Amino acid sequence: MRAHVHAFIVKIGKVARFAFFSAMFVALIALSFGADWSLWSTPFAQLTMGDLTWIMLKPVLILAIGYGWLLWAFAEKKTYEPWAALAVLILVVMSFSGCSGSSSPSAPTPPVPQPQPITLTVHVTSTGSGSPLAGVAGELGGATAVTNGDGGLQLQTAPGATQRLNLTGSGIVPRSVMVAVGATREVSVDAIAAGSVDLLFYRQLVRNGFEQPANLQPLRRWTRNPSVYIRTVDEAGHQLDAPTLATVEQTIRATVPIWTNGQFRVEAVERGTETREGTDGWLTVKWSTTVAGCGQAQVGQEGGFIEFQSQTRSCRFGTSTVAPTVIRHELGHAMGFWHTDADLMKGGNWTNGNLEPSARERAAAAIAYARPVGNADPDQDPASVVTLAPMRVQ
Repeated sequence: MRAHVHAFIVKIGKVARFAFFSAMFVALIALSFGADWSLWSTPFAQLTMGDLTWIMLKPVLILAIGYGWLLWAFAEKKTYEPWAALAVLILVVMSFSGCSGSSSPSAPTPPVPQPQPITLTVHVTSTGSGSPLAGVAGELGGATAVTNGDGGLQLQTAPGATQRLNLTGSGIVPRSVMVAVGATREVSVDAIAAGSVDLLFYRQLVRNGFEQPANLQPLRRWTRNPSVYIRTVDEAGHQLDAPTLATVEQTIRATVPIWTNGQFRVEAVERGTETREGTDGWLTVKWSTTVAGCGQAQVGQEGGFIEFQSQTRSCRFGTSTVAPTVIRHELGHAMGFWHTDADLMKGGNWTNGNLEPSARERAAAAIAYARPVGNADPDQDPASVVTLAPMRVQ
């Protein structure tokens, strides 16, 4: 009888132990998953590596704990008690750490704000006259617009350092310039109006299109007032006469403003037996007995030179060893211009020893001195400051 009572008590104990541990098991599962409910509702892309590891690891731990508890509840031996206790401890620690938020997903990274587009208001005018140009198409970073009757247009683009603004239309020579696009702003751009200049002649004078039409040159010119150094002796040491030196100085002083559309004048004039070749801001006038023709010069070169023939009688004019026509012609080269098919810059011999730049030479020169060094055909400004190799022409 006592044996039956003992067996009954043992069974009751097993049932009670099973019920107790089962209740704990269910409570811990609820606690664990309840603490991490936000993980299950979080978009996958916002889960961290720690969140994903926790989601995969917790079911494994729960199954291991459940299995351990079942063995613990029904086994006669208590071999599993240490392992079950360890599993319970791990689950409790991880569950409460989930409650404390250490395993909860981090706050989603706020999206990087996209820069707001800037608006560029462009006023397009005719080079020289300043008249507004209507019907000109503008393009900037893929955005396009057409100028209204006042020559204005607006373009939107992403902010940055600089972008290229392209202007086209039947009423202008295609124009391309670099503009700053760091913020909303207004900018004025001038373009060559169709018919306002003889474009063929312009290419001859400004781009060497007469002698090398297949190899048009980028624009060369001065960017400041030139100082002029006039050598008083030739390369053999022979002294130049006073009337010649005076004619050279007077003619250069009067002609620099003509070739630059009034933008520049002679800064200073010095005379002597030295040279200023290679010195920025200076133009050296020197003399030779061997140079072909009446003279030669470097084209649009700071620190460059003009070299006149000091012995050829056909180059003389009155009391001067060199004619004003020759001086103005070579000075035209020195200020950035090439030979043309007619007028003062035509090259060769002149019957008029006192020829002035023609109206179309002045018009073309005025456009050239409204453009930066390096401007390329048909009318494209460079992306940055350029340095051009020296070139010489006779």
